[in-house]
This record gives sequence, structure tokens and C-alpha cells, in this order.
Amino acid sequence: MSDSSFLPNQLKNRPSHERYSTLKSYVSEDFRRLLLILLIAGLIGIGINYFLFCLTLGLIFFFSLQIHSLYIVNQWISQHSQDAPPDLPGVWGALLFNVYRAQRRERILQTEMVGFIERARSSLRALEEAIVLIDEQHCIEWWNPAAEQLLGLQEGDYKRQVLTIIRGPEFIHYFNHVNDFPDGLVLEAATPHAHYIQIKLTRFGHESRLLMAYDITRIRKLEQMRKDFVDNVSHELRTPLTVLSGYLETLSENDEMPPRWK
Repeated sequence: MSDSSFLPNQLKNRPSHERYSTLKSYVSEDFRRLLLILLIAGLIGIGINYFLFCLTLGLIFFFSLQIHSLYIVNQWISQHSQDAPPDLPGVWGALLFNVYRAQRRERILQTEMVGFIERARSSLRALEEAIVLIDEQHCIEWWNPAAEQLLGLQEGDYKRQVLTIIRGPEFIHYFNHVNDFPDGLVLEAATPHAHYIQIKLTRFGHESRLLMAYDITRIRKLEQMRKDFVDNVSHELRTPLTVLSGYLETLSENDEMPPRWK
């Protein structure tokens, strides 16, 4: 539906910026209508010798029309109708157009925002890393499927305090002193096999937090393998060197050895 399809007749042929940029023209229209009513009432009053009485009736009639239009406006707004507003003349028609235009724009923005949020959530759901949104009261607002696997979150954890779910003292200290841990925190999961998770918290908004968790078990195992390899190589190199050093020391203490070999 175009914006002009529901306009009062007197607004349809005007440019968009003239329809709702000012109320001056619509007030003038109502004023001309009032003058016309008073003119007709005055002529009738002169004809029947009740001039002031007819003028009073004319004023009452005009304000009755305004009150009726106000009633229609109130009914349409209070019902939160998404339909086109009723066709009213003068300033009330312009007011309804402004209200409907604002509501329509707001609905479009809300639809776009909902679509954007849903696309963002779909992207986060596809990540292998755990993503958890924590509100200002430290309650869990949302998480992706990876968080269920890495952190053990369940459906009943929605709006629970995150510190009642991840209760390790190291995490609690990290949660309260995020700036002291620029590289995040590494936790060992309580599982039968060694399982390591790196957690990174990021503040946003007022006191909300974004928690990201990575499974670094494989990296830890590779680091341990490298460490074991270095230790083994060092030990294997150190053993023959020790033997050779002892042998040379024994030879140097032998008095029968030629001096030039010592």
C-alpha cells in the first residue's frame, strides 16, 4: 500500500513534504469551514430575526463536528489499528496521517531489526565456539548450541545467574575482574578425561557481557607433547654427555697419561 492511498481527499494531490510538514494550512481550512458555517447561520438568523441564536447554534455545530472528529481519532489510536486511518477533514486528517506514517515506519524498522537479529543469531548458532549473552543482572539471556556442549547449559538455565552455573572460584574472580585478564581464563572441565576450555568475557552496553568459550584440549595436548619431547631429548642428550664428561675426568686423573693429553 502506498502512503497516499489512505489520505484524505484534500491531501492526496499534494507533495509528501507538504502533507505533514505544517498544520497551518489545515488550521486555515478548519477556520474557513467555521466562517462558512457562521455565514450560513447568520443569514438564517437574519431571515428569522434570531441572529445571535443562530450564530450560537452554528458555533455549537462546528465544535460538535470537532469533538466527533476527536472521538474518531481517539478510537483509532486506542485500538492500535494497523488499518488505514479514517478520512477526516482539516487538522484531524493531517494528525491521523502523521500518526499512521510514524506507526508504519516503526513497524518497518521493527521488522528489519527482528530480521537482523535473527540472521545474527543464525550465524552465532553455526559457530563451533560457545557464545553466551549475559544481561546486566548477570543472568543468561541466550546461548548457542556449542555452549550446551562446552559449558553444559540446559533449557532450564535461561535467566539463571551465570555464577551459579559456572561456580569455580577462578571464574568468579575473572568475572568480577575482567580487565585483569586480557587473555581470558583457561578452565579444566570436570570430566573423566582432561578437557580444557578457554573463556573470554567482553563487556558491552551498561553491564552486559558476552562470553565466548573455546575448546583448547587439542592445543593443550600438543603443547604437552612438545614439552615431553623437549624433556626427553634433553634427557637423552644429557646422559651421554654426562658419561663422556666422567670418562674424560677419569682419564685426566690418570698419572700415566701423557701430559699433552691432559
